[in-house]
Amino acid sequence: MTNPIQNPNVALPIEIDIPINVTKAQVVTTVDLSTPCFVTPESPLDGPLPTGAGRIRYYDSLNGVVTDWGTEGEVYKAATAWASQSPRTESLAIAQMFTTPQKGYLMTGVVGTAASFILISNGSFRVYIDGVANNITGLDFTDETDYDDIAAVIQTAIRAVGTGGYSSATVTASAATGTNVQFTISSGSTGNGSSVSQLSTATASVGTDMSGALYLDGVTGTSVLGYTPTGIANELTLITEASSCSGKFVYGIVLDATLRDTEDQLDAAQWAEGQMFNVLSVVTDNVLTTDSGN
Repeated sequence: MTNPIQNPNVALPIEIDIPINVTKAQVVTTVDLSTPCFVTPESPLDGPLPTGAGRIRYYDSLNGVVTDWGTEGEVYKAATAWASQSPRTESLAIAQMFTTPQKGYLMTGVVGTAASFILISNGSFRVYIDGVANNITGLDFTDETDYDDIAAVIQTAIRAVGTGGYSSATVTASAATGTNVQFTISSGSTGNGSSVSQLSTATASVGTDMSGALYLDGVTGTSVLGYTPTGIANELTLITEASSCSGKFVYGIVLDATLRDTEDQLDAAQWAEGQMFNVLSVVTDNVLTTDSGN
């Protein structure tokens, strides 16, 4: 009989059951179900709201609404009706619905100082507009004085490409002077497919790279795609999604009086019927009144 071979390096399979209990502190948060959201095709005084998460704003006083929207139009009337009620909700949301195709755009980060731009005589960056890439070169800011002038130089250089969304692209500054200034670079096209990418370094090494944090800060900018609205039901869906992006939720929709007795009003009511725990509201004689949905 052959003697058995003992190998000390061979591990024997062993099964061990070890109970493990994992505990985690729980935090209970409350959700405000009372904030009404006024939906309007009007734009604020400083131009249309962004089509993305920024298309809804929240206010706790009439003064805040007046600062953004002025004292003319249905927004002011609805906000006045809300502010004059006692008791009333702590806040009022105002959201913009869009009825026409929208441009895609890039909102840069906070740009460098105007003084830093004015030192540049040959700047460059790379960008995709409507999916087509181009190097933007020859940026000369030495004769400019403020952010509006700087934006105009960039706009001229982008339009010089001469094709597609480049030919009528726009570049605007959030302020001519001051701090925390941002640029908006918008495609010249509208609707689905309209877009402006984040910025990058030009593929050919040309002059000073303007894409980064010292100048345009477009590397980490926010791109918003253009789109074609397909009706109020989809707009209301986008508004509720935008509200959730800010950690808030819309449970009451108040329609602009200009939508009264229109197909939009009926479509909005049908949309509300399909929502869980939603209330559809309408404006009647500048008073916020509600009709219960599901």
